[in-house]
Amino acid sequence: MFSTLLIINNILINISNVNIGFFFTYGYSLKTWKDSGNISRELQILKLLSEKYDINFTLFTYGDLSDVEIINQNYNFKIIPIYTKIKKSNSKLINYLKSFFISYKLKNEIKNIDIIHQHQLHGSWVTILIKLIFKKPLLIRTGYDMFLFSKFENKNKFIIFLYKLLTSILYNFKYIHHKYIKLY
Repeated sequence: MFSTLLIINNILINISNVNIGFFFTYGYSLKTWKDSGNISRELQILKLLSEKYDINFTLFTYGDLSDVEIINQNYNFKIIPIYTKIKKSNSKLINYLKSFFISYKLKNEIKNIDIIHQHQLHGSWVTILIKLIFKKPLLIRTGYDMFLFSKFENKNKFIIFLYKLLTSILYNFKYIHHKYIKLY
């Protein structure tokens, strides 16, 4: 195994044998990845990191128990479907409101996590609350700019405002470090 150091929020972390809590984009599950045909590509990098650096991944998905059955034994990941911890509503608004309590519902699972990783900006409020409550380092990977695209797509002005607010908070507090991490 290689020993690699990573700096997050001025904290030096030896990433060998570290436990990373990998939070999916809000609303996404392993089933979403599977149905879109992206599951192999998305999991390949996690598997590589797990094998090369002895990293343990806990995948927090916005799915149900069916997510646990999707990944075969070739992947050594722990799967925590969030909708097994909170009841999913038919209302998008109710689900958004419930998302602010996910950190509380996951407190036992978060205790053993060393680094929180948010896969995209959408859902980052969940991981920011986890960072603040549990004092865990947070890394957010972005690529798709929700604020910019919401303007191009002529979304509702309130939605555009929320995306701008979320993006501003993350950039001002330096939660978004870069789009990709290159580990050597």
